[in-house]
Amino acid sequence: EHTTIENRVYGIRAGFTTKITWVYAARCGEWEKRLQPEVRDQVVNHRDPDFDHPSLLPETGEFKHFPLVATKLTMDPQQANLLANLGGWVVKNNAEIFQRALRAKEDDAADAAEKEDDEADAAEKDDDEADAADKEKRDGPEESEVPKGDLLQKDETLREEDEEAEAEALHLQAQQQGARLMRKAQRAVGKLGTQVVSAGGYMAAG
Repeated sequence: EHTTIENRVYGIRAGFTTKITWVYAARCGEWEKRLQPEVRDQVVNHRDPDFDHPSLLPETGEFKHFPLVATKLTMDPQQANLLANLGGWVVKNNAEIFQRALRAKEDDAADAAEKEDDEADAAEKDDDEADAADKEKRDGPEESEVPKGDLLQKDETLREEDEEAEAEALHLQAQQQGARLMRKAQRAVGKLGTQVVSAGGYMAAG
């Protein structure tokens, strides 16, 4: 399991956790034992006392440096076939690891789909609640099965509350209008004062 760091060149964001199954070329003793003798003799240097050491690679011959050979379009067919055989053998003999990696990918995809569904359900629920709230504002609360007397008392209470709210709104509106008139008057007085001062200056200068 690895956590990414930011790479703006490739559009990779930081903090993304992912699981990777690494497969790389290297010597494999079990695979080498199953090769035909004439092929194994070219891949493994049995004359060296440390011939089974992972870092010991052929230095000469048709399979020089195998399996760490340069993969290119001009690769020798013998090397390409042998490298493909090694890769296939590794995958087949480690099938459980690859199957587990694929199952994990499927599980992650299923979890992501489930999360997306949950988010969609939550968004739909929020929309329904918002629609219900809007409807209640427009139509008022749904009538409940309560005695008629209680309904009348409730209506009277609501009417009184509405009247009080309306009176408060009118009072606030009157205050706002008064404030606007006051500001207009102050501006008019200020303008008049400026004109008087200007006229006085003109008369003094004349």
